[in-house]
Amino acid sequence: MKAIKFLSGAMLLTLCTSLLILTPVDALEQRGVREVKERLYALREAGKDKYELTHTPTIDWLVSGKDRAKGYDFKLNKGEDYLIVGVCDSDCRDMDLELYNGNVLLDFDREPGSTPYLEFVPQQTGYYSLGVTIPSCTTGQCTFGIGILTKTGVPEISTKTLAKVINSKANYTLIDSRKKSEFNNGHISTARSIPYTDMTKNGYYLLPDHKDELLIFYCWNEACEWSEEAAKIAIEYGYTRVYRYSAGYVGWLNDGYKPCDCANDS
Repeated sequence: MKAIKFLSGAMLLTLCTSLLILTPVDALEQRGVREVKERLYALREAGKDKYELTHTPTIDWLVSGKDRAKGYDFKLNKGEDYLIVGVCDSDCRDMDLELYNGNVLLDFDREPGSTPYLEFVPQQTGYYSLGVTIPSCTTGQCTFGIGILTKTGVPEISTKTLAKVINSKANYTLIDSRKKSEFNNGHISTARSIPYTDMTKNGYYLLPDHKDELLIFYCWNEACEWSEEAAKIAIEYGYTRVYRYSAGYVGWLNDGYKPCDCANDS
């Protein structure tokens, strides 16, 4: 399984917080369940993520003896970027996840630890099986939770990718979401000026006719939210290939590219 380095432990458990705290536990209201929930509550505000819950969370337990593994079926949609997260109580020293399509093992996390996770993009819509194993439990019963999330927000592209798009013959529209005056003082080559404020008022009439055309939005830098908000509006209008160049105009210049020396592209 490929290592996923971008998630810190705090961020990972923050993702889990919203997964389990509202799940009906009924007969499962025992010490392990409360402990798992308390761990998640404690880390609720530990960080900001870009994931949202897509399935009803599961809280369950494994008992001593041979019952060290359980399986669950989930429907996953083609092309979605899923994060599958597990968390268990303090009696659990190790928890493993295995993802299957039928009898085919697709991915797994068998590394030591009590918070396994998988990142998975299905190639087809269908039901997938998740196997849960607790190899090490210090008591007769360990409680665990499973959550399935998907990434939210607008997909991002790098400076290198944007440069390739600009130099290619691809059919695309690069949109500068900054103010018109800022655009006129310097912008990325081939960009059109559609300020975010204009997108909120009549963006439908300012975008290309074809909903499958590649749209790339940018503004100043990663801290500038105009490009992401404008891109979300385009997605709401039904455009299917929408991206954000989050580095923005500042990032373009910092990576050694020059501002457009052409006349106003808009």
